[in-house]
Amino acid sequence: MYPEPQQNGWQHQPHHPSSGHGASAGGYQITCPKCHQASESVKAYTMMSFLLFIFVGAWWRTKRVVACASCMRSELLTSSAINLFTANVLSPIVFIWHAVLFVMTYDKGHSAEVYNYMG
Repeated sequence: MYPEPQQNGWQHQPHHPSSGHGASAGGYQITCPKCHQASESVKAYTMMSFLLFIFVGAWWRTKRVVACASCMRSELLTSSAINLFTANVLSPIVFIWHAVLFVMTYDKGHSAEVYNYMG
């Protein structure tokens, strides 16, 4: 279901304090699967990919995204913009969900799921 640690950029790189970067929780950087840059804050979140609400029924799809904090914010904004129109009256639910995830991207360190894969 989720990529193996060796696939899709889930590569960890030992963190050396002499490299000029601040200490990271967990002591290593992981390559972001989206932008392929080393990051001390890779997140794994489930978000709304697509919600279609037509007043008599709804159809939706969620997606699991693994990315560095800035790529995750971009992904959340894009998904929110798409769902503004397709979810119509249900879009506030999507926006609240995505807003919580957006705020969570500012937490330092990797998501717990990322630590489990790198364990």
